[in-house]
Amino acid sequence: GDIWALLAKAASQGAALLVRASRSTRRKVILESGEEESLYKHVAALPRLACKTVEIGACGGKRARSARTAKLDLRAARVRLAPPRDAESREPVDMLAVSASEPDPPAGKDPLNWLLLSTEGGADARTAQTIVTWYERRWTIEEYFKVLKTGTRVEDRKLDHADDLRKCAAFDAITACHVFDLERIARDTPDIPANHVVTDDEIAILYIRLMAYGMVRARPPPDKPPDIRTFVIDVARFAGFDPRKHQPLPGTQLLWKGYVYLRHATLTYRALKDLDMLKDGTDSTVGS
Repeated sequence: GDIWALLAKAASQGAALLVRASRSTRRKVILESGEEESLYKHVAALPRLACKTVEIGACGGKRARSARTAKLDLRAARVRLAPPRDAESREPVDMLAVSASEPDPPAGKDPLNWLLLSTEGGADARTAQTIVTWYERRWTIEEYFKVLKTGTRVEDRKLDHADDLRKCAAFDAITACHVFDLERIARDTPDIPANHVVTDDEIAILYIRLMAYGMVRARPPPDKPPDIRTFVIDVARFAGFDPRKHQPLPGTQLLWKGYVYLRHATLTYRALKDLDMLKDGTDSTVGS
């Protein structure tokens, strides 16, 4: 997000913006004397305004890390950013710069050092804490977009018209929200009843279909719905997930495929019911 054109447009239009500054862009600030100084150097020399504790979540991959708590020193200042050499306009951009640095990281851990740029607020302790709190939402946002990209493969859509892409993205975004919720709730509160999260129709149709395909022997009684963890695992069966002991929950791609299948089946069931084509005892129709 640290793109000069974006910063300049947000500042000129009064748009709310929060991005993390990148060291590679080598942003500079214009001092009162007219001289330019490194943004990182300028902010690092400011007095500490406040402290804040943040929870750093675990992640895998090339930058794998374990979850931990970090105590950060906060600094902030209103700055005038100097335009880069290739900028179309030579006008500087006014921004709020907030530094969140970890002075005493645990042994063997790299210290956190965030330098955030925003169009919002002044250089005071309360605003600095608010800006960092907003930035903490980054992980949730990234998880959501991961669901959107890996589930729908929205980046691979090949549609002829922009309006078709907008409509498709809107539906994909709604489904991504549901899948995102299911995954997080099943992970964080696995024992709550599934009907606290999804509809009774979805639970009923899920097990009717699973029985029809021989994936389960019986469905749970109406007054004892499965817990949400079991529901998520069983939804992923439609996408080929084979649950075993001590196996982690299914990934977003499998859960997405299974949930889309379940939603289609549920909508078909409701449409037939509205047309009076379903009567009591016609589970076999739904199962087929």
